[in-house]
Amino acid sequence: FVGAKDQIFSFNLMNINKDVLKIVWPPSHSRRNECKWAGKDLVKECANFIRVLQHYNQTHLYACGTGAFHPVCAYIDVGHRPEENVFKLETSHFENGRGKSPYDP
Repeated sequence: FVGAKDQIFSFNLMNINKDVLKIVWPPSHSRRNECKWAGKDLVKECANFIRVLQHYNQTHLYACGTGAFHPVCAYIDVGHRPEENVFKLETSHFENGRGKSPYDP
């Protein structure tokens, strides 16, 4: 699993070009606008840079991002086995990421 700017990737380590799964997780429009109004660079700083990816249990990852200077965390369902190709952000439960993820990229 790899965190990036506004995205999280799941790669098949046997063949890195096969079965690449992706979650797009940008900051909310309001957070992005707040970041812009605070004088930050919209392209370089006002994004959700994924900084924490941790196995939570057998079926989920715990992920945190900068959230355009408002850190946010969530769970990612990865299924029971890799061949299931499950990779889904649990959008029903976001957590405040203060103290868990840095504010800035």
